Amino acid sequence: MYNHIFWDWIHGPCLYKNDIIKNIQTEYTMILSDNILLSKNWDDLFIEFSKDNKIISGNHQIKLDNENIFYINKKYTDIFEFTLTNYIDKNMIFGKTELFKNITYPYYLKYNGEEEVLSLEFFTNGIDIYACPTDTY
Repeated sequence: MYNHIFWDWIHGPCLYKNDIIKNIQTEYTMILSDNILLSKNWDDLFIEFSKDNKIISGNHQIKLDNENIFYINKKYTDIFEFTLTNYIDKNMIFGKTELFKNITYPYYLKYNGEEEVLSLEFFTNGIDIYACPTDTY
């Protein structure tokens, strides 16, 4: 399913992602930004890894700090295998559709906070979030 959203619409992308997730009928779901290119056989790799109810998101180890009081700063390190981060990267999220349907996608946000809220939603529901190897995309 594809849904193009114009940048100046009153609602943010989160509302539309929430609507799609509620109605999707596939076994797996991927939320992907338009600037992502995936490596060969990414689908086999992701499906095999996420069979045990894991979410795959991002492609770096991430370290957070709060030097800036208004935004969380992120520092990225390359990784060479699937790595537990428990942090969502909104540019690429993959997992079983039932895991997405078991959380509340933050439809009330327009742009900022999506990654943080989703990370907390998955974590508090006992769902681990792994980043894929950096060379996957």
